[in-house]
Amino acid sequence: MDDSEPALPVRRGRELFVHLSGATVGRLAPPLLQLALLLIVSRGGSLDDVGLLALGSSVAFLCGALGELGFANSLSVPRVAFGSEAPPLGPTVRLRLAGAIAGSALFVVLWGAGIGHHHAELLLLIPLPFALALAHGYAGAMNASGLLHFEGKVSTVESVVALVLALVGTQIVDALPAALFGLAAGRLVGTVGRGLLLRRVPQSSSVDVASIPRSQLWFALSTAGFVTQGQVDMVAIGLAGSLALAAVYGPAVRASGSILLGGEAITYALYGRAHPDEGEAVTWLRRRWRALLLGAAVVAALVFTLLAQPFLEWLLGRQLHGLGALIVLLAFVIVVRFAVLILGVDIVRAGRQREQVPMLGAAAAVLAVGASIAASADSLTGLAAARLASEVVLVGGFAFLVRRAPSMR
Repeated sequence: MDDSEPALPVRRGRELFVHLSGATVGRLAPPLLQLALLLIVSRGGSLDDVGLLALGSSVAFLCGALGELGFANSLSVPRVAFGSEAPPLGPTVRLRLAGAIAGSALFVVLWGAGIGHHHAELLLLIPLPFALALAHGYAGAMNASGLLHFEGKVSTVESVVALVLALVGTQIVDALPAALFGLAAGRLVGTVGRGLLLRRVPQSSSVDVASIPRSQLWFALSTAGFVTQGQVDMVAIGLAGSLALAAVYGPAVRASGSILLGGEAITYALYGRAHPDEGEAVTWLRRRWRALLLGAAVVAALVFTLLAQPFLEWLLGRQLHGLGALIVLLAFVIVVRFAVLILGVDIVRAGRQREQVPMLGAAAAVLAVGASIAASADSLTGLAAARLASEVVLVGGFAFLVRRAPSMR
């Protein structure tokens, strides 16, 4: 298909619900899978094995997110990024493949630098960044066309495949390599499925290929800033901390991140044609969606505060002490991060990725420095404090950016 068949805005209640539900499932399925794999490894392996899984999967997801070069966002808003009504999957394919290959290569480089203490089992994750990079771009194309319900279905299927492979693998090999293999293989299956489903999505072939790297640059840089700021603390643990530290901090951040991904899914879906501004009427949702999301963030943070410690003890199969400060700080992170995501919707839809980059860089630097110091001291509280400080820097910068251009709203 070409630009003569653009998708329509998602306006009807049922269409909007299906679109947002697909986005939510697509974002929540991977971390829930991660938690399930952590449970399998904690029951069948050592605490260091849990730390290796948490560390390896976090670094692989970081490399995959860097390798997608921001196409999850740019293909969600093709009018802003490429001047076309439909996502240009064909003209961008070479750049997307190059980025995916670079993501897996980066994972090998980081493993060689010492992340994971050179454990050979982590090399089972080499295909994972490649699969993730392509999958993120495919999801962006679905988002642009209001078809994220496909993404939710594929995420569910690939998670089930990964979990089944991991469980079967534990009957043959140790729990850690079984979980790593299941994770990588399941995501590869999902990426292939997304590619097949995209035949049903309207696409553009009229975009000038030579202009794509220039158009994509700031999407790539802003995405790199986001994912680095989101994962650099785990990289710091991998280089300067212990596997036991990763075994506790990784699942704690993953648990809070599972809550955050609900808000991330909704705001991501609003990049595309599901945004209330795409409709002509000034609806109640159009006026209130920001306040609703912030209210949900406060409730989610309270629930996390109450349930985080018993959940972590159940997940790791042992009693944990001294987690109070870690949990409270991560609860504040949830609220602040929701505010970052809400502000980011207006910024992305206005095509202002370039202006995000300095703020993302500053937030990532704060986290990198703070997390390196905390990891060296084996401090869970220090790691959580560094993450909160980074989020505060980011929300302040985004708020300044939005206020500086009130016409965006």
